[in-house]
Amino acid sequence: MIPRLKIQPKLNKVRPAIALCLVQICLFFGLGISNFSGTTASANPLALTTEFYPVAQTSSQPLDLEEGSNKADEASQTIFEGIDTTKDWIGNREETNQAIEKARESASDKWKSLADKARNSENSDESLSPPEGNVLKRLTSDN
Repeated sequence: MIPRLKIQPKLNKVRPAIALCLVQICLFFGLGISNFSGTTASANPLALTTEFYPVAQTSSQPLDLEEGSNKADEASQTIFEGIDTTKDWIGNREETNQAIEKARESASDKWKSLADKARNSENSDESLSPPEGNVLKRLTSDN
């Protein structure tokens, strides 16, 4: 009679790990040999396409620079609405309140700058960049 070795308890602990590795290997090779060429998602799974992430289309209507500059001026003034509520909720320290004010002032200055640039482009040959034009179009749209 051959004596039993004490391998049996160790094998019981290793079997689930071996089974898991075999399943992963089978999945890996199964996906590797399957044909995904017919699907668009597998061509480049990280590519952002309009099929999954729709891009807002800007209207083909001409940009009304006067209305856009007026709306940008309004936006620069409405930035400061609700600043006290924001300070109450977030601003526990004076440094935080100053940062909130500085951020709002910076945003307001950017809107004013866009409004001024729209007025200047209306009266001169200076034109707006495409992103600036799109922002003004979105401001003046009814949506």
